[in-house]
Amino acid sequence: MYAKTVTLANTQWPETNAIMGKNRRIGLSMSGFVQAAYQRSFTEMYEWCDNAYEYVQSLDGLYSDWLCVPRSKRTTSIKPSGCQVADTLLMTEDGILTLEELGDIEGPEWQTHSIDIYQETSTKNSTKFYVNGVAKTKKIRTESGLSLESTHNHQYRVLTPKGDYVWRRADQIKTNDLLPYRVGGYKGGSPQSLVQVSKPYHNVAAIKQPTELSPQMCWLLGLYLADGSTHKKGIRIAGDTAKKEDLLRAKAIAEDLFGIEGIIYERTAGNNADLYLNSTWLLAYLRANNLIKPKTHEIEIPLAVRKSTRECLQQYIDGYKTGDGCRKTNGDTYCTISKTMTKQLVVILRALGMDCKMRLMPPTDSS
Repeated sequence: MYAKTVTLANTQWPETNAIMGKNRRIGLSMSGFVQAAYQRSFTEMYEWCDNAYEYVQSLDGLYSDWLCVPRSKRTTSIKPSGCQVADTLLMTEDGILTLEELGDIEGPEWQTHSIDIYQETSTKNSTKFYVNGVAKTKKIRTESGLSLESTHNHQYRVLTPKGDYVWRRADQIKTNDLLPYRVGGYKGGSPQSLVQVSKPYHNVAAIKQPTELSPQMCWLLGLYLADGSTHKKGIRIAGDTAKKEDLLRAKAIAEDLFGIEGIIYERTAGNNADLYLNSTWLLAYLRANNLIKPKTHEIEIPLAVRKSTRECLQQYIDGYKTGDGCRKTNGDTYCTISKTMTKQLVVILRALGMDCKMRLMPPTDSS
């Protein structure tokens, strides 16, 4: 009754009064539908909702007649309950994206979009992005080293000791609870276009500018992120004479894609060898496409790569492993001092079908 009568009061805004007078919404909100459906059944919940909806419609007709106002345009809605932090990574049809990359976290409370989100065994289309505002959160550290952070009322799927697969609030998660996660099944995003940049100086040597991100380029960029550095005249990729074939491969890719003839410089002392790709035009091109390497403790996989095809993403990871990883008898190992990169590697490797975990390695005398 209150939800209907409150629309009778005028506000200081004529436009608002006109909309309220036309729509007269009751606006009853439902929450926790999915959780209730898993506890009972979707069939039972559909039946319950149909009955409740018919009852609300009858009340709306009764109240509208009493108050001499039109019937409500909308009587029910479903408000999201619980949110995760902005940097939470999700598998989507458009790539592996953070929540804040799906919408504007500083924008309106409700934002319209359309994107398929990977679920446990299928994909579901999301049509709205919801900004929940500021709230207290709980951080859950998993055995794999990955942390989950969300509002206290956000719900996760938990496998109980009896084998039941249930929803449980974040503030009800306890030590030794099992939180299953998906490994594999990611099909990748779509080919990513790259912007072209004009000549930065009149006397700079010309380069080729690929118009689309390719697996070859992704491998080179992954190696650059791992062992590269940025200089005024271009980029340098550090290597080892014992693995000179990696530098030769990078040199060949750079010449094929950019038309730049790289220089491999072998130091007289030790086993160090470096590949130099000297071109200020290349720097401008990488910077314009947000592919330039940041500081080592801030490195992350670029958005364009995370939105690209599965093969591009895989090649980027392989290029990174060439520089800052190794293959052991029990699997691959990747090293980084960037927390963001570590989390991205865990989520992306799982999406590509490789289960993994992360751990903090304390400093030693040599590193």
